[in-house]
Amino acid sequence: MKNSKKVTAILIPGILALLLSGGATADWSWNFTGSYTGNSSGMTFNGSAGAPNVTATAWSNSISASNTSSNYGSGDLVQRSIYKYSGGLGVTSPDDVNQGSPEHATDNQYRIDSILLYFGGTAVSLDQVKFGWVSGDSDFSMSAYTGGGSSNLSAMGYGDLASNGWSTIGSYYNPGTGTTAVNPTEVSSSYWLISALNPNLGGTSNTNYYGNDFFKLASVGGTGPSNEVPEPSTLLLLGGVLLITVMRGQVVASRRESGHALQA
Repeated sequence: MKNSKKVTAILIPGILALLLSGGATADWSWNFTGSYTGNSSGMTFNGSAGAPNVTATAWSNSISASNTSSNYGSGDLVQRSIYKYSGGLGVTSPDDVNQGSPEHATDNQYRIDSILLYFGGTAVSLDQVKFGWVSGDSDFSMSAYTGGGSSNLSAMGYGDLASNGWSTIGSYYNPGTGTTAVNPTEVSSSYWLISALNPNLGGTSNTNYYGNDFFKLASVGGTGPSNEVPEPSTLLLLGGVLLITVMRGQVVASRRESGHALQA
């Protein structure tokens, strides 16, 4: 009987944990150096197994200004041309046309370039960013649309994002071509904005940090809701079967001990 109680004490908490557990998460990744569909207006990439597709578009602010100007980073956001290179995704703004390297990267030399990632309505918690090519510095900022405003970037400037439902995730300094861990608070969104270092998205107020960041976005990683989590009814059924099995074992063990006692 003691052994039966021990087994029950072990299994019951496990059954309860199974029944009460929330949805599991899936580890996903997206590579921006491989094949895609679309063109310079927007490129769609497949993700790893089970991950949604992601569409990347390019943006920058309308006003061209030096990093020491009061107009730096200002003006409405305008969609630009996005291109895929061996090192990843780069943005071509008006200042970059007919220019050589490194002007076709995602940069903040005169306008602040950014790449918008849209995961097709699936909430993704990005936790990794990797650049495949950098020149100079590679500081960057991130923001995610968390609701309560508009996800349409063309209707606002960088300075309007916070009041339109966009949450500043953080700024990261000179990561180079290594993988950078981001988003420590695990914000989830289907819209993610990765910008060259941006004073409107939590970047430092020191103007010396701006104007010299050039990178190409090679990949991102994150987590999302798993498609393989059992339905609640399935969990309840499994839990019920396990519980009945344990109770039957306990009853059988009790009868056997009673029989031994009578024989004694």
